[in-house]
Amino acid sequence: MILVTAQWRRRGFATHMMRRCIDALLAHGLTPALDATPEGRQVYLPLGFADVYTITRYFAAAPLAPSRDVAVRPMGADDLPAISAYDREPFGDDRAFMFEHLRRRLPQAALLAEADGRIRGFVLGRNGQASTQIGPLVAEDDATALALLRHALAGVSGPVCLDLVDRHTSMRDWLVAHGFAPQFPFIRMIHGRSEPFDDPARIRLIAGPELG
Repeated sequence: MILVTAQWRRRGFATHMMRRCIDALLAHGLTPALDATPEGRQVYLPLGFADVYTITRYFAAAPLAPSRDVAVRPMGADDLPAISAYDREPFGDDRAFMFEHLRRRLPQAALLAEADGRIRGFVLGRNGQASTQIGPLVAEDDATALALLRHALAGVSGPVCLDLVDRHTSMRDWLVAHGFAPQFPFIRMIHGRSEPFDDPARIRLIAGPELG
């Protein structure tokens, strides 16, 4: 009984702090959003958050050779303004600062795909203590998304994880067929809104729950 009471006290404190964070964001005209675990979702629903789509983290131990079907090249610093402008429509906001940070952090996974003189997609990643994370990955179609992913994987070594938007079943099937295993799910949630600001049809991999 003491343990249960302590747990609920901690949950009550966390809920109180979350309410304060929500109120602070709303006061500045911002809409709170987050990627929740299934357990966390039960905390956030009573606070006014709603589900918009689901994501699953996948993990594998070995990278793969790149595909040659789509023109993919390294992302340079000069490409960042165009990449940021391209991303504003599917993501719904400006991520230029984050893109520059990720490009510097893992340049071998910073790639873009082009066709007919226009951007068709891009991918970035970041190194970590336990594994490399690939994402975000935004692409116009499945072939472009897969080409970007394969090139990014070819540029890293060791364990890899990524967070896939669940609606992309063809990429999910490819990942499973090539040694990736699902680890755990996330639910993207937005306060007071049941439709996403971003376009999950073009966003294939998110940058991670802590980055969006």
